[in-house]
Amino acid sequence: MHLILFLAYSVMLAFGLSRIPFFKASGLSYPVLLLFFAIHVFTALLHNWIAYTYYPNHGDIWFFFNESLDLKKMLLADPGRLISGFLPQVSVFNPGQTQSFWGYLEYELMMTVNTLLDFFSADNLQINSLIFSFFVFWGNIALFRCLRRVYEDDLAVALLCLLVPSTLFWTSPIHKEGLLYLSLGFLFYYMGLFFSKKFSFRLALSCIFLGC
Repeated sequence: MHLILFLAYSVMLAFGLSRIPFFKASGLSYPVLLLFFAIHVFTALLHNWIAYTYYPNHGDIWFFFNESLDLKKMLLADPGRLISGFLPQVSVFNPGQTQSFWGYLEYELMMTVNTLLDFFSADNLQINSLIFSFFVFWGNIALFRCLRRVYEDDLAVALLCLLVPSTLFWTSPIHKEGLLYLSLGFLFYYMGLFFSKKFSFRLALSCIFLGC
């Protein structure tokens, strides 16, 4: 079932790349866009495999995914408990120690993302990663379009944001780095529009929101 669902989502997202204006406006041909997205997804799956094979019971990716399965069950069984606050007030990595604000926020955010994706993937991390990669890919293309404007259509420079191995490896899986890259991509994209056009209140708000 999961394989069929993975293939179905792959076809849907590939079709989206050919239809969504934001991607079409990148200037990249559809086959090239599809290739870059496939590389992004493959890297996410590779990261998941490495984490599962070499870091069992340690990697954050699988930890957040496994925790999200319990959270989903809790949501279906007792939604009120979630509303009242379902997260522990101590560090999940260091029991007995108070969780820092940013550590707590990361835990809460990644748990929420994984749980939402679980509803669409029938509780499968690989499908979650496929869908997550599609959204992060928007950030890749946003940064690509920004760099392409700055460097006057120098594709060699612009393509770096799509092909740097370390960036690919850490932003492809379901982790905070992917969300950060998505935000930064659109931040630079909107800042580029803001400084290249007349003042726009909407653009200013977008830059402030993403900058925060």
